[in-house]
Amino acid sequence: MIRKTIISAVILFVLYNLFLVFIKPTAGQGQHQWQKNRILIENYADNIQGCKVVIVGTSLSARLYNYLLPDGYYNLALAGESIFDGLNIIKQSSKKPKYVLIETNIYYKDPDKELSKGVFNPLMLQLRKWIP
Repeated sequence: MIRKTIISAVILFVLYNLFLVFIKPTAGQGQHQWQKNRILIENYADNIQGCKVVIVGTSLSARLYNYLLPDGYYNLALAGESIFDGLNIIKQSSKKPKYVLIETNIYYKDPDKELSKGVFNPLMLQLRKWIP
């Protein structure tokens, strides 16, 4: 009974990942701003070719959607966070943009140390490539 359950779970896991790899459904924006911020950070970290222009900022520029921006632009503005969080993410990334556009209306907020924790872990970067 336990063996059948484990085999069924493994088969379903493999089928689901194959579906994600081949069908490539578009992910939503997240259910709340912290989840959306995490999605933005992981997408930036996983972007292999890098971006020519990266926008960092506060909630005002976070309302710009990436699909509306020209090619080579990436909106890394994080809702509820400071500009320093976006700049720290660019600093941690192996790919540096040619230009960084900074929008700010609050510049005195301290960066969140826990925001990008684990995103740039080499093991997690590889796992996200193979297990969507």
